[in-house]
Amino acid sequence: QFIYGKGLTSLEKNIKPLQFSMVQNILPKKQLRPIVQDYSLYSESALELVYKQGELKSIYHVPTNQIAPNKMNDDGEIDIYWYSQNFAKTMNNKPEPIDAWKPGDKRRNGSYIYIIKTYQAGRTYYNNPCYLPCLQYAHMEEEISNYYINHIYNGFSAGHIFNMNNGE
Repeated sequence: QFIYGKGLTSLEKNIKPLQFSMVQNILPKKQLRPIVQDYSLYSESALELVYKQGELKSIYHVPTNQIAPNKMNDDGEIDIYWYSQNFAKTMNNKPEPIDAWKPGDKRRNGSYIYIIKTYQAGRTYYNNPCYLPCLQYAHMEEEISNYYINHIYNGFSAGHIFNMNNGE
């Protein structure tokens, strides 16, 4: 919630109110929040840009886990993204190809996918999520939690028997 804040704003919204209202119509608040959440969690976010008669009409959030890039072309660009509701079960959810959005492209009708992501060295198809460095510590905390829960279930028994011969 702190990343999203009060939503999209502009320093020039009073100077250019028409353009600002057009942006708010194209990208409504209910689409902006999940875009920001995906970006903050996965370091990337997927947008569906819908063009009609050569103009951008709307922007929709597409869950990042439902988009997969095609293999890069010879120029190192991704031309197509694949959309599926569940890539683990592609027999029931057949992936559909959607063209990647490219600036300067003149054939503007239909839907395009645009991926917002930060640069990460050596990462071309997917970015590492922001929580990746803490996974070892999360696993460690899970094991400590299991240890204490097991200890409680066993009646706080030490698990060892100490035998003292004649009190020595």
